[in-house]
Amino acid sequence: MTTGFRHLSLRHLRLIAAIADLGQLGLAADRLAVSQPAASRMLAEAERQIGLPIFQRLARGMVPTQAGRVVTAHALAVVHRLDQAEEEIAAHLSGRAGRLDIGTVTGPAVAHVVPALRRLKAEAPGARIGIDVAPSIELVEGLIRGDYDLVLGRVPDSMDPRQFEILSGRVEEVELLLRADHPLARHPGPAPLAELRRFPWVLQRTGMPIRVAIEQAFAHRGLPPPDDTIDTASLLLTMAILADSDAIAPVTREVAALLSHLATQGLTTLRLDPQIVLTPYHILRLKDRDPSPLCARAVAILSDRLAPPRRGGSP
Repeated sequence: MTTGFRHLSLRHLRLIAAIADLGQLGLAADRLAVSQPAASRMLAEAERQIGLPIFQRLARGMVPTQAGRVVTAHALAVVHRLDQAEEEIAAHLSGRAGRLDIGTVTGPAVAHVVPALRRLKAEAPGARIGIDVAPSIELVEGLIRGDYDLVLGRVPDSMDPRQFEILSGRVEEVELLLRADHPLARHPGPAPLAELRRFPWVLQRTGMPIRVAIEQAFAHRGLPPPDDTIDTASLLLTMAILADSDAIAPVTREVAALLSHLATQGLTTLRLDPQIVLTPYHILRLKDRDPSPLCARAVAILSDRLAPPRRGGSP
């Protein structure tokens, strides 16, 4: 046996749900912004469709019949899901919800992405956010594949920059990370490069921006790059090596500041002479892919953080 429930319209279901919730036809009509006679006609239509009375009319109000309890339960569930869908769609369109995937190199991840996402989550608590930290070449390849909505990194020389929307950016300064009782830790002022060659180095692999900058800095001083090196991109492994050796590792100032903030036991930093500055990183997006409202809001927050400080303001 089939009933006419599947043929009920959304207005019928909303009326049934409102009556079940409020217990009064007049109150339900007010909620739906219709007249009481119109609500009465809609309820009569619904009962004709189903072939059974849905509510008992009592002096104290309206209560579902035995069959009506089944109808009202499903009507309430349908209306709730529709209202929930409407709220989620509105949140997505306004940038208060949705999925956002970000790829970033280490420095801006520490200095800008984390605080920017803290602000974004305060505005959009329903947002689901993923963050990956990796070298620029991997991040930009992921951006092209669609793994990321935006990337904070550098456009590799092997790629055509015209395919990207290149937004706000910053340079990164390099400092040396070493153990607190390292022989260089007592060095007064920045350490000259010539003095650093005699120590082991922990470096990112060949071609990575910090390694390229270090090798170029030595070359500009007429010096060969360090001979004794261990190659790794892992900050955790780098810290373990430094803690038990005379090795030194170049890191960005943002990473050094984070480690200082976390009071990393047994490690300290040293400025370089000359100071080494990396090529700028930027917010990168694909030109042919429209951003979601959530992505657009994230870009706006990050752009605000990366904008040059106003004159007279703090950096």
